[in-house]
Amino acid sequence: MKTTDKQGFKANKHFFRKGARHLGFEGLSRLLELVDNSIDAEADHINIKYTSNKNTKTKNIVIEDSGRGFDPKKFYDAIMVWGDTREYDNTDIGNFGIGMSAVFNEVIQSGGEIKIETSNGDVFSEADLYIDEKDNEVTFDYEQNKQAHNSGIPHTMIKMTNVKTDLTIENLIKHLKVIYYPTFVNNPDFKIYIEGDKNKQIKFVDPMYRDITDESNVCKTYNKTFNYKGQEIDILVKAFYTDFVSKYENRLKDWDKVKGKKESNWLPITNSGLYLRYNGRYINVGNRLMPGNDHGGHNYTGLRFEIKIPKTIEDFPINVNKSKVTFDKSNTDLQDLYRVIKSIKSEYNRDYNKTKGGNSTMSEEDLQKIQLIVNKLVQDTGVLRTMMNKFGGNTGVQKRKRTKVKQGTIRPKGSGIKRTGNQWSKAFEPNILKNGVMAPFYTWEKENGTAVLTLNEDSELYKLWLNQGIEAIASLCFQLYCQYYAVIELSNGTSDSEREEQILNDYDELVLKMTLDSNKYLKS
Repeated sequence: MKTTDKQGFKANKHFFRKGARHLGFEGLSRLLELVDNSIDAEADHINIKYTSNKNTKTKNIVIEDSGRGFDPKKFYDAIMVWGDTREYDNTDIGNFGIGMSAVFNEVIQSGGEIKIETSNGDVFSEADLYIDEKDNEVTFDYEQNKQAHNSGIPHTMIKMTNVKTDLTIENLIKHLKVIYYPTFVNNPDFKIYIEGDKNKQIKFVDPMYRDITDESNVCKTYNKTFNYKGQEIDILVKAFYTDFVSKYENRLKDWDKVKGKKESNWLPITNSGLYLRYNGRYINVGNRLMPGNDHGGHNYTGLRFEIKIPKTIEDFPINVNKSKVTFDKSNTDLQDLYRVIKSIKSEYNRDYNKTKGGNSTMSEEDLQKIQLIVNKLVQDTGVLRTMMNKFGGNTGVQKRKRTKVKQGTIRPKGSGIKRTGNQWSKAFEPNILKNGVMAPFYTWEKENGTAVLTLNEDSELYKLWLNQGIEAIASLCFQLYCQYYAVIELSNGTSDSEREEQILNDYDELVLKMTLDSNKYLKS
């Protein structure tokens, strides 16, 4: 007689020591998860104390809120059980019930210590979390005491000591201002204080500058929709042009201020892209994420998309740590979103080029020559062909054979460049624009697996190379291709997603600084 043994999934202690530590709760996302919990607990006030231990190069973090506190009967489960069984409201930020447990596990497994104090107004609970040296497992020791009514003010305080993180208090403040702007909109009484000092209250910033009306050469607003599994979802798009920074410089503050570049007319490139609004916060705040185009270049510096995702849509590609969203080009449910964003990018590019001086004076024939030279060099080196695959692309060098050279032309989408000949390569594509003297000398982006290099004709460095001839420009493009290959290799060599992103951002900032310094030197 056949017998069956039905068993469910289980997790051993090795999972919590190793596997669970790679869920992405690190750096900024770690702290944001705890702030999310405070908001879900209906806290109006959150105090954050963030101090450094210089000797150990670690941080001490204290988060105290005015929320309703933990349910005494579920205190242990809320902290130590992965996957909360409670029903989440459609207004809650939390969804999976593992964030706080994952954060605490990561902190303790990395050598930190945690103390929790909470009251629901009646029962006062406190707990210490640490590593049991005998079993090498996270241990939860707690006590609960009945309180007198007058001393039982609802609250929660979480103290984390010796936390390993590179997150600076400046970067923390900068992101809190924007990420929780939607929370402030929902509840104008909501406040966050840094270091417990009410003089350091966070001033929330609207990254879309909704109060600034449309104006030529300044900004433009688009209201679009896209279809996701039969449901229409709104997209608010704000496009910022050349004169925005100069006209509204006093409004930029920490989020959009380019430090040390008072004369710059550029918004930070890292703030362009997708702003995914999920209940009381932004999941993604720019980071050059443009669905359908993995990494937006400086051509789209002033382009921002706000998408408000209803919590009723449970399968939108939001990561467990709520810090990122992942867009798969093969996902057919997202194709309408890609279509809408592509059309907006095209219109923005046309308008933006008008404000910056337009297209390059270089002929299409010279651009084609540069492309053929560089792609031949890329093809001959072999390994360099795979660079864009590391960036999510699906092509290296591709050839299209033609039966007759003179039959027609090939016009890659969005390039504006005609190419003739019996074959062409998609590893590299040059683009030259008049982007203004304060724009970077060059920028990179990926379009359909192709590495697109945009040179700024208005920069003094470009003029210097152009004086040496088209072959010299082609040599420059190949050098920059190799350089960018090294940057991509370096960024992909780290398992820390925030570090990976920082490497790419630092690279862009370095190019901009080099451009501005070179302009001054060569002009003089």
